[in-house]
Amino acid sequence: MDKESKKSLFERVLNNFESIEQL
Repeated sequence: MDKESKKSLFERVLNNFESIEQL
């Protein structure tokens, strides 16, 4: 996996985590 897709995947996971925290 290249760096860019890894980074975007990581950001998506972070966003999901933040959304869960807001509940």
